[in-house]
Order: sequence, then C-alpha cells, then structure tokens
Amino acid sequence: MENGYQEKVILVTGGSGLVGNGIKYAVENGEQRKGEKWIYATSKDGDLTDLESTRAMFAMFQPTHVIHLAAKVGGLFGNLKANLEFLRKNIIINDNVLRTAHENNVQHVVSCLSTCIFPDKTTYPINETMVHNGPPHDSNYGYSYAKRMIDIMNRGYNQEHGRNYTSVIPTNVFGPEDNFNLEEGHVLPGLIHKVYQAKKEGKPLTVWGTGKPLRQFIYSRDLGRLIVWVLREYKETEPIILSVGEEDETSIKEAAEKVAEAMDFKKIILHICNMTKRTFDAAAALDMIISYVDKDEESDISVSDSDPSDSENDEGSESDALLFPDGDVVDYDDDCTDDQGWKNLQADDHNFQTYPFKANSGCKFATEPKTALECFQNFITDDMLSHIITATNAQAAIKFEKKPVSNTSMWYKWKDVTLSEMKAYLGVILKMGLMEKKTVNAYFSREWSEYTPFFLNVFSRRRFEQIHWMLRLEIPQPTTGPTTRKRKVENILKNIQDKCLQNFIPGKKIAVDESTVGCKGRIAFKTYNPQKPTKWGLRVYVLSDCETGYISAFEPYFGKSTSKSLAHQHLPFTTGIVLHLVDQVLEKSEGSGYHLYTDRFYTSTTLAHELQQRSVHLTGTIKNNMVGLPVELKKRKSQKEAIKAFRHPIKNMMVLAWQDKRLVLMLSTYHNADTEDRVRYVKSKQEIVQKPVVVCDYTANMGAVDRSDHYCASYSFTRKTLKWWRKLFFWLLEVGIINSFLLFKKIHGRPTRHIQYRNELLRQLVGDVRNTERRGKPSSTDHEERLRKVPHFIEKAERGHNRNCLVCTSPKERKSTLFYCETCERKPALHPGKCFKRYHTLKNYKL
Repeated sequence: MENGYQEKVILVTGGSGLVGNGIKYAVENGEQRKGEKWIYATSKDGDLTDLESTRAMFAMFQPTHVIHLAAKVGGLFGNLKANLEFLRKNIIINDNVLRTAHENNVQHVVSCLSTCIFPDKTTYPINETMVHNGPPHDSNYGYSYAKRMIDIMNRGYNQEHGRNYTSVIPTNVFGPEDNFNLEEGHVLPGLIHKVYQAKKEGKPLTVWGTGKPLRQFIYSRDLGRLIVWVLREYKETEPIILSVGEEDETSIKEAAEKVAEAMDFKKIILHICNMTKRTFDAAAALDMIISYVDKDEESDISVSDSDPSDSENDEGSESDALLFPDGDVVDYDDDCTDDQGWKNLQADDHNFQTYPFKANSGCKFATEPKTALECFQNFITDDMLSHIITATNAQAAIKFEKKPVSNTSMWYKWKDVTLSEMKAYLGVILKMGLMEKKTVNAYFSREWSEYTPFFLNVFSRRRFEQIHWMLRLEIPQPTTGPTTRKRKVENILKNIQDKCLQNFIPGKKIAVDESTVGCKGRIAFKTYNPQKPTKWGLRVYVLSDCETGYISAFEPYFGKSTSKSLAHQHLPFTTGIVLHLVDQVLEKSEGSGYHLYTDRFYTSTTLAHELQQRSVHLTGTIKNNMVGLPVELKKRKSQKEAIKAFRHPIKNMMVLAWQDKRLVLMLSTYHNADTEDRVRYVKSKQEIVQKPVVVCDYTANMGAVDRSDHYCASYSFTRKTLKWWRKLFFWLLEVGIINSFLLFKKIHGRPTRHIQYRNELLRQLVGDVRNTERRGKPSSTDHEERLRKVPHFIEKAERGHNRNCLVCTSPKERKSTLFYCETCERKPALHPGKCFKRYHTLKNYKL
C-alpha cells in the first residue's frame, strides 16, 4: 500500500447466512472504515471440511482478520439423528479455519458460538464463565461440544502463539435471510410462517404451550454491528455474550401476538401443553459487554437456545420455541411457571407461620480444653495424623523400592515420620503463614538479612522438604476398578466434616455460601468466580453459624460426582446442595426452627418450600428472572414505588422489591414488609432512609461465610503446587484452626486475638522437636594441616571415582576431578595447579 499503510482484509466465512447478511448490512450502512476490504465467503468459495481447500481460500483472499460463522447446523431432529456427524464435521471446520488463520498470520479471529453450548442444568442468568460447567442438552451434544472446542482452541492459540482469537455468544437471532422452515427455523420465523399459512387458508393460528417462557431476541443487523465492534475493540480471549438486557425479555405469547399484529391477523388459539421440557427463562447476564460498551449502545443484544450462525450450506438451525399442531418443537414446561396466587402484601400483615427454635446450641466438647492444642485436637486428632503418617511412610517405601537413592539426593538418609514430627511440621506450616516469604529456602536461609532461627531450630531444610513433598493423605493402594477424585482426601475430609458437626451446634441463624480454595492447576472441576477475592480454584459449599462464623458443614465440589452423590436428585443442584448441608445440621442437632440466609445463586421458591417442610425459615436475595415469581416484579420499568411486596398465602412466603440505588429483590418465609429508619451518609451528609427489615436482617447475617473466609485467608500457608489435594488439605487445616479458635474464645470468655492464638498453638505443636542435623564448626585440625609448610603430594584416583573439587565447585556449578592430595588426612579432591595451590596457601580458598 502507499505510504506504508496496510489494508485490512476481513474474511467472513458463512457470509450468506442470517448473521453474515447482518454483518454485510451493518458494514454497508455506516460501519465501513477506510482501508478495509470485506469478503463474504460461501460454500462456493471453498470446502472448509477439507484442509487444502481451506488453505486455497485463504491464499486467494489473503485475510488479515476473520469472522468465522460457517458451521454444519440442523434442526432438533437433525441433531438427534446425527450427533456424531455434527460433532466430527464442525470440529474439522473449526480446526481448519483456526489452523489456517494461524499459518497465514491472521491478526484477529472472531468465531460465532451458540447458547446451546451452556450446561443443560445451570442457573440463570447465564454468563461467560459457565460455558464449561457441565454437559449440554443431550439433544444436540455433538454440535454443542464442537462449538465449545472453539473456545478451547482460542485459549491454546493465545497461550502457545500469542494469537488474539476470541468468540461471541449471541442469542435468539431473527432478521432478513432467516430460515422459515417450520421444522428447522427459529422462533420468530416459525411464527411468521404459521401466521402466513393461517391467513392464507383462513384458519386460526394455533400455538401450543403456555406461552409464558421468556426469551431475549436480537435483530440480525444489530448483531452484525456488535460483531464488527468485537472485531475492532474486544481484545480478550474469553467469549463474550451479545444480548439484550434481562429487562427486555419477551414471552413466547407476546412474540406470537406481535407477529400476528404486524401481519394484521387476530385469530390466535393458545393450547396449554407440557411436552418436551426446556428452559423457562434462559436469561443471559451482560456484565462483560457492559464493561466495554455504554449502556445506550446495548439496545439489541440477546441469549437463548438457538444457533446464531446459519451455515454456509443453509442447512437451518435448531428450533427454539413452539410446538405447532403439525409437529414443531415445544420449548417450555408448564410445571415450572406457576406465578399465580401472589397477593399484594400490606405492612401490617403478620400472619406468617413461624417455627420455634428447638436445638441445644453451643459447644459440645467432652472435656473443656485448657490449651490451644487441646482445643485444636478436637478437630485434627492424633488418629487423623497417624493415618496421614502411615500414608506418607507407605508412599516413601514404594518410592525407594522402585529407585535407589543417591547420597546427593534430597531423600538421602530418609527416615519414617513420627507423630511428634508431624505435629512439628504443622507448627512450622502455621509459622510460615504468619511470616510470609517468597520461597521455602528463604525460611531456612543463614543469610543475616533473612535468618529466622525458629525454622532451623525445628527442622533442617532437607528434613522439612522431605516431609512436605512426601506427604500423602491416603494409603496408596492398587486400583482395580473405577476411582473417584474424592479418594485422595476422603478420610481426612470425612473426619473433619464429622468433627465440625459434632463439636458445635449452631444457633438459630445460619448462612450458606460458597468458598474458594485458590488453585490454578489443570483440573476438570476447577471453577471461576469473579465476585470472590480468590477467583480461580476449588469450590466448597459452606454452612456457617451467623453469630460466630463457625463452619458447621461443608461440601467440596468435585464435578458431576458431587451432583450425583446428593440425596435430592430431582431438584436443581443449587437447591440440592443447600438441603444437603442443612439436613446434616438438622440430623446432628435433632432440632428445628433454624433461619437460613442464602444469596441469589441459591434462593428460589423451590428451596423455600423444601425448607418449610423441615421447619426451617429462608431469607435471601433472589434473581428477577426466577420462575414462580409475580409477573409485576419482572417488569422493572412499571415499578414506581420504593417498596413493593407480594405474599403467597398457600406457599406462606413473601417476595419484596426495594428500589434504592438499584433494584433489590428479596424472598423470605419469615419477614413481612415492615421498614425501619436507618442512617446513611452521602458525601459526608447524614440522611435517614426507610429500609425494609428483611434487607437489614439479611445484611447483618449473610456475611458469616465471608467472615470465616477472612479468617482462613489472613495467615494461610500459600505455596505453589500442582496437586489440588494439597491445597484442599491446607484449607481443611485452616478450618480446624479457625473453628478451634472461635470455640476457644467462646469457652474461656476472654478476648483472644487470632494471631495470638496461632502463635500459642504452633509453639505447642512443635513442642520439644529440634533439628539434630545442624552443622558444626569446621575442623581446626584440618585447617592447620593444609596450611602447614610441608610438602603436599598429588595423586590420581582410579577411573570412575571422580569427586567434586573443593575449590572451584559451587552450588550453581559442579566440577569433578580424579586428583586429590595424598598428604592431607581428608584426601581432598583438587584440580592440579591453581586449585591445589589455593587450598594449601589461603585461609579462604573457595573461588
């Protein structure tokens, strides 16, 4: 190009489909920039299932940027019949495009995914972090997994080659060039075709289903404009959802009415049915795109179960909505859409059923612990430690049986770990948490700037590392059948869970939330939570006492095996895990009348109903798109009152919307709509705010799990490791320390600081264990012998008996020799010449 300016060539694969035409319209109507050349490729330009054909297409167009829309797609029935074919062909297409883009040094690739890639069983609104959280729906698993693999390949090209390849996830797309096939089309084109047929034949339009499910629709030309924006502005590898906001969701019934109105057709018959069970509300969260785009530019963005990228072969895409009389697809379940029965709640309505609290709460130690160690050993017992010691020593025996240990190995002079050593090891771990250093070596350094006598007095560095790296929690056993991930921590996990339940019965108010054990290793059940201080790691569901922060029950998440282990398989996972934790507390306490607090991730009318059967109250924030809520709560724009509350007299629960700086939705089976005055400071000015009592109560008690997280994170032992079970073990150790600290403080009734308790505990754990391998002073006889002015004779050892030269060998570089001094008693190995001379003439001879 002239003046050294390089033209941008943007290749759009699948350019003749619905989304491709939307992009073309956007470019031709305001999005075109100077120096850009847009190419809309179709199947006529090349076969993307063939690598050489793909390379030929790229060689012909020479793109600098690629928007990848091409895919093999089909309707519901097509997917059901040929899931394997959809998987294989789409993986080949995607791999060929990305591989060839990399080979041709394409700067940026934006691939189009579909919301069908999200897990079949998930919570709403969905967001970009949930893509790999579980299997997709069985009906189109082949297509869904192939689309997911684009995200995996994008990450690989970014990590290994630094490529800026990403993907977008649109929702229900409609617009010109759509597929109006009744069996394979999307929701709106299917409705348009049915209205056209009904109008042509003079018959009423028959729509099957309740019409209540909500969907987010996006116009293809608006989607095209957003994809162009992603190509130019979005620099992340993670996929990004393109959708309208939750407040712009449209029910299937409303969609049918609007289509009929636009086509001047009025005869609509709605048939109630319950056939194929699909998602009632597939709302998508827009947090990521909102952080990039101003709110007023988000007018048309959307999410659902349909595929946005029509194939270059025009094979149609998966149907999303209605079951018509002649056999199209149903998309909703009438069993889950009960929003009837809600009545306006008055502030003086106090007729809620309450359950009296019946549980003997408090500490349940057999004998009152007098020291920190005695309290701690009510959670981490000698029996647990003995099991760990047995497993560790057994692992050492297996290791050394397979391979002999050389005298330069860190495992040289290994000896079996004892109970006192294991306790001392835990004490050293606690001290390392209190005194953070960059490396383990720094704790055992003798350099005056880093020297810390405590560590060297207890262990030599070698002995500490021997115990640390040989540590095992379960005795190694040959595996003859299928194993579970949980087996690596099963014994200690079960023991600590039992001790937490046994040693303390929580008070009336309890809270359930999730905790994250920081871990970035390559494990299938690693999770991501952007709202937690520790974002990547192992998820642990925790039930805590609101008054003390004591962790009463917890359950780590190991993936599908955890879901299958729950007793309530018929319920959503977020409901089942809460009931699993609550049932453990109820069984141990033999009580009732607890008041549980949960956040919007767990709260639902289903959970409230299940807890009521157990005589447990529920209070929590709730999502506005949760099924079973009053319709008025979902229409935010119509809510003009500061507080709006509804009561379900049969279900005995209340939902409340409070409009403050943002809309807060609460569900409770305990509170009514009462308010109280609260003082708030805005820019140093005091103002009185009327706040619902339910909100105040929730704010005061929901932070129990966060409080225990704060304790655990304050002085935790954090060292990099690829073994997830080590991270979980140290978290379990923290649970034992924190729970013992809280009960120690409660029993003795005196103010004891957290750091003070830890220092006392680690001293008692270490006890009388001392380092017996400490280095002594160098021999004075050797010093005098080598410097005596007497003849010293050099000899050569037999071949193969090399030793390190005392003068020129350093920790970073080893230099061996066959020569040694025959005169000196130690027979030191020395290189002839300079090394031999320095050793016998200088006091400090090291180079």
